[in-house]
Amino acid sequence: MALWQNIVPWIFAVAVPLLLGGNSVFIKVALKNGMEIPIFLLYKYAIASMVLVPLVIVNRSTLPPLTWKILVQIITLGIVGPGLDNMFYAGVKVTPATFATCITSLVPALTFLGSWIFRLETVHIQERPSQAKLLGTAIMTTGAFVSGIYGGPIIAVASTSSTRIAAYLEYNWVRGPLFLLTSLLSAVAYNLLLDKTVKNYSAPLALAAYICCIGAVINMGYSFIREGTSGLEWLWGLNIKLGAYFYSGLFVSGLISYIQGRLTKLKGPVFFISFSPLSMIFVMVLGTLILKEDLKLGRLIGAFIIVFGLGILLWGKSQGSSPDEDQNEEEEEMEASSEHHDVEALEATQEEQILEDEDGLHELELAEEDDQASEPEEKSSEDDDSHHTAEVEASSGEFHIVELFETAEENEMDEGHTQEQK
Repeated sequence: MALWQNIVPWIFAVAVPLLLGGNSVFIKVALKNGMEIPIFLLYKYAIASMVLVPLVIVNRSTLPPLTWKILVQIITLGIVGPGLDNMFYAGVKVTPATFATCITSLVPALTFLGSWIFRLETVHIQERPSQAKLLGTAIMTTGAFVSGIYGGPIIAVASTSSTRIAAYLEYNWVRGPLFLLTSLLSAVAYNLLLDKTVKNYSAPLALAAYICCIGAVINMGYSFIREGTSGLEWLWGLNIKLGAYFYSGLFVSGLISYIQGRLTKLKGPVFFISFSPLSMIFVMVLGTLILKEDLKLGRLIGAFIIVFGLGILLWGKSQGSSPDEDQNEEEEEMEASSEHHDVEALEATQEEQILEDEDGLHELELAEEDDQASEPEEKSSEDDDSHHTAEVEASSGEFHIVELFETAEENEMDEGHTQEQK
């Protein structure tokens, strides 16, 4: 348990942005090859559900009770999260992958502000850790705006003039940022609601499965309305689209959703989402190498600013503690004290049992000694009784003989007296 809370969360928190960065590039390539967003989201959440639901069924005996309040929260998460993913991928489709990643880097800052407002994060303006959190949030926000607004000169040319013109014609700098802003706000609301839900329903695996099922149902209805039931978009093939379905379904909706729920329960909503700017650097490299996107100076500067702000924010968070972490520490202390009391009670019970056994053994030994001591007395008593009986019998015999002699003498005297009379 200590290893999970101290080391493993940091490993997963760093690995998740790399998976998300690879997902952004993967989806970008698939969208260029004709993948439709609603159908992609349907298959993505359906695949994740097929993996997670059997695991939940196997572990159903350990699940906490599902109340109406928790059910409403889960349905809301399913609408806010997977339901509004359409906005994010619609924005990714008409903007550069690097731009979309830079905009989503605002999620940690806005999540921190929301956590502060709703008292999920402890902030004291006079203390250094809280000042570091606020400063890091402001720096990360500045870096995101620099990356999104200030392009700057091209420092790495990866595209030709023809591909640059084609990409420029695909971009829409009105709808794209609007879609991304909507998905940004929904992501912040999702993180805050997830933190509240995992406190009441401490089963991250089941929670991820429920959300994926709701997301699959919502996107199924939207796909039927938009695409209809006929068309090549519904068919699977051995192509980049199939890879995008399974990559996003297994890693993003399945694995990452479970990790997010677990880390949110342990560290609060800000810890997990604070590492998301790391995916921006990964996307910059892959975007230049694979997507042939030009690397501009403004985006590179913005990326370094965001990472710098992230470092300050994480330092402040490591120095302070959130209410979630305090609650987890209190629960651990209560569990430890409860275990200590249980051990003491068990030891006391064992000692009492030993004392009772010793007392019983001692009483048994005394009883045996009393029995052994009473045996000679009983034997001597029996001897005395038999001796007394013999004496009584002997005396009665002697008395009987005396009576016989006296009777004989009386008879002789009677006979002598009779003869004298004759």
